[in-house]
Amino acid sequence: MSILEIASLLSSLSRALAALSTQLRSVGMPLINHLWQSTFFAAAAVLLTLTLKKHQARVRYWIWLIASMKFLVPFSLLVDLGSRYGWTKPAETAPRFYSVIQQIGQPFVTAQPSSAAPALSPLLPDLLLLVWTCGCAAVLLSWWRQWRRITVPLRRATPAANGREWEMLRRIEQRDGASRPTRLLISTSALEPGMLGIFRPVMVLPRGIGGHLSDAQLEAIMTHELCHARRHDNLAAALHMLVEAIFWFHPLVWWIGARLLDERERACDEQVLTLGSEPQTYAEGILKVCEFCLESPLVCVAGVTGSNLKRRIETIMVHRTASKLNLGKRILLVALAVATLAGPIALGLLHPASIQAQSQAPDAVAFTSVSIQAKGPATGIVTARIWGENQSLTLRNITLKELIGLAYELQNPEILGGPDWIKTELYDLDLKTNAPAPPQATEARIAESADRSL
Repeated sequence: MSILEIASLLSSLSRALAALSTQLRSVGMPLINHLWQSTFFAAAAVLLTLTLKKHQARVRYWIWLIASMKFLVPFSLLVDLGSRYGWTKPAETAPRFYSVIQQIGQPFVTAQPSSAAPALSPLLPDLLLLVWTCGCAAVLLSWWRQWRRITVPLRRATPAANGREWEMLRRIEQRDGASRPTRLLISTSALEPGMLGIFRPVMVLPRGIGGHLSDAQLEAIMTHELCHARRHDNLAAALHMLVEAIFWFHPLVWWIGARLLDERERACDEQVLTLGSEPQTYAEGILKVCEFCLESPLVCVAGVTGSNLKRRIETIMVHRTASKLNLGKRILLVALAVATLAGPIALGLLHPASIQAQSQAPDAVAFTSVSIQAKGPATGIVTARIWGENQSLTLRNITLKELIGLAYELQNPEILGGPDWIKTELYDLDLKTNAPAPPQATEARIAESADRSL
């Protein structure tokens, strides 16, 4: 292959990649911006958890859980929610502070198509949707098969109403002040002891496990499982599994899932030791469960052997007392959480949506004659005579996107979507009406910049 052929191939590849980038931006900017925001939020969570690494594991667990839930709540929805209840009229020029926040929150904007880039197939969005659907289906199918591995043997499980395990469970609940008793099932499955269920979990013990554990070891294992139930860990795990199913293509959500598993097990370990279990007895009980039982295949069925077992055993044996958050740090964390939720809503309140601006606009005017002439690609200066002497509206060299901005008092970045020609094709409009001219009748240049932005 000659140098010219290689150069031609590289040039074609470059144009194809440019076209692919343009196409993806035009169909997926909201998704890309949401992924960017969620990734940035997770990076902030990393820094925060590193700062709190000497504190209790449950604090870091909640930080990771909030970072996971951010993937389900786009900031744009919160901004839109606030904008629908805004109390100020939209300004003709966007506030500088809002514009800066908008650029940070949405760094990717729809690019103008390049004439040198070849047009891609309009089926690309459908193909991407098909790939996402297949990936999501594969993840759900894998979890469904693992769920059957758990539930099918449990159909033969027998409820316990007496015996050593049942009596010990009731003593632990009485000691901890449980509001209602937990059901206990004895299973013939080899799966480890765990809590099964989302809203009203039941404790499942493999038959014969009590024969391998002393009373102190069995009490520590059952206390660990009750900690999962009190913390609603199965529900939190199920919510993160939903995030993983939707954003399966983003490696960060799987990494967050591993951090959630680590911190929830450490949080339960800390609670078990706080309630009086001896570290060596507790560690030996976990190791015996690993020797005779299989680990739960799903994180939404909380067991006792999850996470990095070697590191957990070392942490249990060292048993360093984790620092508790003082009042100042608690207030700071609460303020950060409130600011994360209220910040986008406040921005929306300061910048009301176009629907409110439309409701505040004057009544529609009936035109007696309308003349529209196409002028080709966008060049020149946009000019307009608003309500001239003959009760007419004259617009020169204006695109449809600019016309929409004038009609609804919107800034250019606020108008999203639509085919490319609404930003490039120019029109002249002459409209006449019998309505009286409003007080603000004037002649103005709408835009003079080279990029024709309003």
